[in-house]
Amino acid sequence: MNVNTYGSLENARKPRIAIIGAGSSGLAAIKQCLADDLDPMCFEQDTAIGGQWRYVEVDENNSDPHSSMYKSLITNTSRVTTCFSDFPIPNNWPTYLSHKLIQQYLESYAENFDLYPYIHLNTKVIKVSQSSDNRWKVKYQKLQQSNETIITTNIDTDMNEEEFDYVIICTGKDSAGWIPNYNGRDTFGGKQMHSHLYRTPKPFENKRIVVVGVGNSGIEIASELSHFASQVYLCSRDGRMPWIVPRRLLHGRPADHTLKRINSYFPVKIQNYMVESIINKISGQPPPELRPRTSFFSSMCALCSEFPERLDTGTIVLKTNIRELKPNREIELIDGTTLTDIDVVIYATGYSLELPFLENWRQILYGGIDFSKDVQGPDSENWYTAWLYKMIFPPRCQNIAFIGVVRPFGAAFPTSEMQARYITGLIKGEIKSLPSPEEMDKAISSRTDCPRRENSKYPSIRVPIIPYLDCLAKDIGCLPTPIKVWWNFGYKAWKNVLFGVPTAVQYRLFGRQTWAGALEWLDVHNGGKFTTFN
Repeated sequence: MNVNTYGSLENARKPRIAIIGAGSSGLAAIKQCLADDLDPMCFEQDTAIGGQWRYVEVDENNSDPHSSMYKSLITNTSRVTTCFSDFPIPNNWPTYLSHKLIQQYLESYAENFDLYPYIHLNTKVIKVSQSSDNRWKVKYQKLQQSNETIITTNIDTDMNEEEFDYVIICTGKDSAGWIPNYNGRDTFGGKQMHSHLYRTPKPFENKRIVVVGVGNSGIEIASELSHFASQVYLCSRDGRMPWIVPRRLLHGRPADHTLKRINSYFPVKIQNYMVESIINKISGQPPPELRPRTSFFSSMCALCSEFPERLDTGTIVLKTNIRELKPNREIELIDGTTLTDIDVVIYATGYSLELPFLENWRQILYGGIDFSKDVQGPDSENWYTAWLYKMIFPPRCQNIAFIGVVRPFGAAFPTSEMQARYITGLIKGEIKSLPSPEEMDKAISSRTDCPRRENSKYPSIRVPIIPYLDCLAKDIGCLPTPIKVWWNFGYKAWKNVLFGVPTAVQYRLFGRQTWAGALEWLDVHNGGKFTTFN
């Protein structure tokens, strides 16, 4: 079979697409493959769909599950911005959703678009390798199931292999927890664990706990534990807070409703000033010694309205980074102070993106560049990087794409969905073929392939969501430019798109596979009276 580079197949048979993972990214990929008349086959090693959003207990039968969900986790993005573009979350659901509701939403999505027949559950991918004709071999193993536990069967007798024209990796990036190699970590007298394995605060009652890392997980876990532990210390690299964003800002609206499309047309400095002014007005500025050193859009932020209060009451104490862990349960910090009688250290220090099933995965994902000298873990500004064109395509490996590697400053579902639309449009020949490998390398190096955060030495996987989605939508043909919206739908639609809630539904107004309900949905959610469910 003749397969064009990242292009359509010159054959009447439907292209076969292997999709690895049935989380939100994998479901979006299956749905888009079906919409573009492709032949998808999805491999999921778990007993159900959902990926990271499927809550799984940590116990002796499942000591290292794929999911990192803890029981109290709530989304950081609101219901209106979280949803896929043509399948809104029900209006009577809460503004911010628990992992249970997100799991329910994903199951409804799969049922509505009839995705289940294409998903092979309890199926572990062992190896993905490319053949000389640029097709892909996928070797996989059917697993036995006992309640919620996966049991690996005999590898020699239960192995299967199939060939595909294209492979889409949708396994996510948050399952291989990364722990810093602090001095004394191997001999520390207390317990150590990664936040990946944290589920509830009950095992930590009356303990003295150190949480390392001030991302969303670190802030939320520390805040929850502070109600149960005897003392919680939170270690950050410089002893300062990240930007703490209340879940509701101006006029009580959800925080992500303030990041409107109109804002993306302003320089980043002005965007920073606008957002920082709103946050400081609503929450008040923290003490000077705790304030973030970096601007809002060039650093991490966390949505946790409770955190400043727990900090003020002393149930959480902010500290600098760790220098050494000692056998007597003492921890020396880089500022010279020492924490004593520490029972547990929880590392909320991010994840390593590892794809052991993909042959030559480091070469494919990182383009052969050695990051080892500069990438020292998530505390390093160079940690979040990958050598992918438009954060999807490896320049020197054909007919493979990645969904969900990117870290958007906003909702993940619309980002994965837009990436899926781009990939299938390319396979079908609806989008102009990708540039040559040399041109893609040059574009990645110069950061001109797509908008990226610019505070790292290497091309960052962290992207501003609206500019990034617009970049992909322009090639797909579904970009809702203000002039185009006004010309086709009038002033009210123009106002809703430019000044309204920045939702993915906007990208179903134009191009292929529009959604008939998009215009009415935008009108209802931007023109009507605000309610607690907006």
